[in-house]
Amino acid sequence: MHYTSAKAILGIIIGFALIFAPSIRRKKEAEREARLTELADGAPEQYFEERRQLEAYPVGPILRVLGGLLVISGTAVLLLSLAP
Repeated sequence: MHYTSAKAILGIIIGFALIFAPSIRRKKEAEREARLTELADGAPEQYFEERRQLEAYPVGPILRVLGGLLVISGTAVLLLSLAP
């Protein structure tokens, strides 16, 4: 197996993990809610307008989109690396 094929297969596996692993999203949402609670209790912001950023941009489907892109690109690279 070529090195490129191994990287493509790894990308496909990671992509499917990102698509079908809801625990990652739940963890990110819990971290976001915990940080918003800390800020509401008076904790200082770690960077400029941290609270506004957390409130305006909730955890979205970005990990699933990234997973889909990894699966598509990994499959394309795998097919191209196996072509004669």
